[in-house]
Amino acid sequence: MATSIISIIMVIFCSIVGATGSFFFKQASEKLSFKFISLITNFKLFLGFFFFGISALVYLIALRNGDLTVLYPISSLSYVWTLFIGKKLLNEKINFYKQAGIVLILAGVIIIVS
Repeated sequence: MATSIISIIMVIFCSIVGATGSFFFKQASEKLSFKFISLITNFKLFLGFFFFGISALVYLIALRNGDLTVLYPISSLSYVWTLFIGKKLLNEKINFYKQAGIVLILAGVIIIVS
């Protein structure tokens, strides 16, 4: 099966949405307590689950019109978006090894999509 460009775009979208979910999970972890009332009032925890859920649903739809061997590696772009979110919103450091990893991920995605 040939992978449609729409499926590729959808998986890129999923990677962004999934990275956003990870950001909200990180935010939620700062107030995380395993007491029931604390869990159900942790709005950022719910946002994390919401974004991951949207990502999973769109990913399922994308898989209908594409090869898993093409689409699944594209989902690794979530690591790229997560790095940028961590840098911009959480002031995390980006060292040489993280930069090299991002370059390798981008190169791999470009090779697979080509």
